[in-house]
Amino acid sequence: MGFSLSLTLNLWFYSLVSMNCFVCLVHVWSIRTPP
Repeated sequence: MGFSLSLTLNLWFYSLVSMNCFVCLVHVWSIRTPP
């Protein structure tokens, strides 16, 4: 029970961080390349 809960939290945290990094990269890329 405890192990699966920590595993789920780790996966959720990892997906949240990777999504934030993706958004940051797209934001920086859109700033550096003028339309």
